Amino acid sequence: MLKKEGIVHFWDLSNNYVILNPKLKNKLMKEFIKIVKTRYNANKILKIPRSALSSYINKNKPRIKTSEEKLTYPGKKQVYRIYDKYGMFKEDILSLEDESPSSNSEGLLIPIMKNGEMVVNLPNIDEIQDFYLNNIKRLPESYKKLEDTQIFNLKISKKLQDLTNILKLKYS
Repeated sequence: MLKKEGIVHFWDLSNNYVILNPKLKNKLMKEFIKIVKTRYNANKILKIPRSALSSYINKNKPRIKTSEEKLTYPGKKQVYRIYDKYGMFKEDILSLEDESPSSNSEGLLIPIMKNGEMVVNLPNIDEIQDFYLNNIKRLPESYKKLEDTQIFNLKISKKLQDLTNILKLKYS
């Protein structure tokens, strides 16, 4: 049975495979077809698992998982550490990756691996020690106590909270 779902034309083969026409104009489809052609050494019409197509098309769509006990925030994220005027840790903000940080902050999440390759040089033991000691100096005294402890402040950005609320309403 020939079907049309959005931009993808396919022949339904017992719901397990799709056949794509490589002449589709959509940029995402062209990129996907190029990858599949390389992987499966195909030239004209491609037969591939439907799950591969679905996961590729949906890879950049934000998703949310909810349960009574926990919540997974959607989208690609970054954690920004905010500093006070003395350079001490003030709070961390969980935000979407594309949000602009404030001027007195730094992103804490950095890429380590990309396409199976390491993209940073690992620090030596002296660099690790210096990083640790510098961070301990910048941690306010109230967080270093063993008694009457405080929890370090983590805020959720407005944009991330709005996206979370929209998806919760959509899937609840």
